[in-house]
Amino acid sequence: MDWYLIVIPVVTTLFTYFSLYLKEALQHKKETQRTITESKLVELYNQLFSYSLKYTDRLDKSFYTVPQNLFYLDGEFTSDGDVHVVNDPEYWDGVIDEIRCKIHEKLHLLDHDDLEVWHQLELLELEEKWTKELTLNVEKYKLLLEFFKIIQRKYERLYKEYHAKD
Repeated sequence: MDWYLIVIPVVTTLFTYFSLYLKEALQHKKETQRTITESKLVELYNQLFSYSLKYTDRLDKSFYTVPQNLFYLDGEFTSDGDVHVVNDPEYWDGVIDEIRCKIHEKLHLLDHDDLEVWHQLELLELEEKWTKELTLNVEKYKLLLEFFKIIQRKYERLYKEYHAKD
């Protein structure tokens, strides 16, 4: 009996088995990634993207600078230079609180880089509560504006990734 009559079918069977195993593993990984991307889009980033579309322009237009010479009290300047402020900070604090509720519900879906920016915003807000410093107030809202812009880019990437042809 010739040895190749046994070896060739065994090698073919092993090769087929490993090929199918590899194919299934790759398909499972791709399907898992698609499911995670769908969860991120549907459960969190759609809402965050809506907030960014709604508030980015308004927040950007609400920043203004008050010149030094307007801070004049009892014949002396009360400021060392121009002061940067935001219009209606209570409104923007309400927006931050609203976004905070959405993020904390689905924190596990927020990407790491987005979480870092949001965490910086939370730290600035906490520091502002302790120090009552107005410059932190403006920095917090500038960071919120940056967060909105990051969310817009992230949403676009996730959307393209989710709708990409397989």
